[in-house]
Amino acid sequence: MGYRSEVAYGVKVDDIVYSDDTPETERTMSADGLFLLMLTEMQQDPIAERCFDKTHEINEHLTIDKLNRTIVFHEHDLKWYESFIDVQSHERVYQIAEEYAEEYDGSEYVNNPVSCAFIRIGEEADDVEERGSGYDQWSVMNVYRGIEINI
Repeated sequence: MGYRSEVAYGVKVDDIVYSDDTPETERTMSADGLFLLMLTEMQQDPIAERCFDKTHEINEHLTIDKLNRTIVFHEHDLKWYESFIDVQSHERVYQIAEEYAEEYDGSEYVNNPVSCAFIRIGEEADDVEERGSGYDQWSVMNVYRGIEINI
């Protein structure tokens, strides 16, 4: 059986806004171009590339929307063990997104257009893992807590 979790991560690239004092030579990247560059790096990474192979059942829950520049993974009832190759692959996809988010955090010429968030909720009530990077990571996803009455 094993310990099961609900796992989700999301990545979004918003429009790039350059500051007024940005030289024309620095105004080279569009949001679409940045998203495609990041996606290409993910697809060519020797570990992350497995996520884009739909023959693996876990990848049925990975959605890439090029028009809206988003990547979303969401799976319920999943064994999320670091020793599993599928888990390592999805963790690598998320790590690449974090690297892009961090790269633009300190830019003096452009806002950070990349946001990403990761949430894993385990079977135990206090087993929640949340990570995020970028300018607005919690707009990507958040944990909802509620009460369900079953009588």
